[in-house]
Amino acid sequence: MDHFEKMIDPKKLKERQGEILRLIKNGGGDEISKLLAILSLVAEKTLYECEVNRKSIDFVGIPIAKEIFDGSALLSEVKLSADAPLPRDSGFHDLEHDPRGVPFRWTGPSKDFSFEFGMDRSDSRLALISMLKSGRINGSYLERIRVFVDGRPVPCSFSLGRMPSIEFEIPKRNSSMASTTISVECDVWSPSQEDGSEDQRTLGIPFVELSIGPLV
Repeated sequence: MDHFEKMIDPKKLKERQGEILRLIKNGGGDEISKLLAILSLVAEKTLYECEVNRKSIDFVGIPIAKEIFDGSALLSEVKLSADAPLPRDSGFHDLEHDPRGVPFRWTGPSKDFSFEFGMDRSDSRLALISMLKSGRINGSYLERIRVFVDGRPVPCSFSLGRMPSIEFEIPKRNSSMASTTISVECDVWSPSQEDGSEDQRTLGIPFVELSIGPLV
């Protein structure tokens, strides 16, 4: 925590600490728990967006420039792997590693999982979602997957190569100011019900990476 403390004005820190102590003395447990919940969720979202955009937190506080408004300061390429701090409410289970040490996350428990970030939309982009091989990941399963960009369905193609994948296009958009949302809908299943496993989770695909780059 020391490196975070160095980022804060000591006077403001002392004032806020005093406010929290007064809440504790007055039995303000609900207010404190709400404050901590808000802080943890904001930190989680900030870490996720920094990972996606590969930008330093030092960028925060720089005066807004023209390049931000016209989108030229945003990334045209994105690479997001399973070991990134994905928000809990975006449709992913905890981080795991396969026997080779490859990080992945099962999607679930809902049928939908999603990504949200800022990126340059002045041109169309090619996106690829890769996953681990699994006994359930076959052509029929992949064909039932649906992808939405900013709420609109987009055509997909699928591959069952060394690492199964979903490929789709992110269309050009007039403005890059609004965030880009990618939502994916896939069939889910429970190992405990289908394989007799002790794993009670509801699972979708074993997600490895989302990569976005120029159209080829």
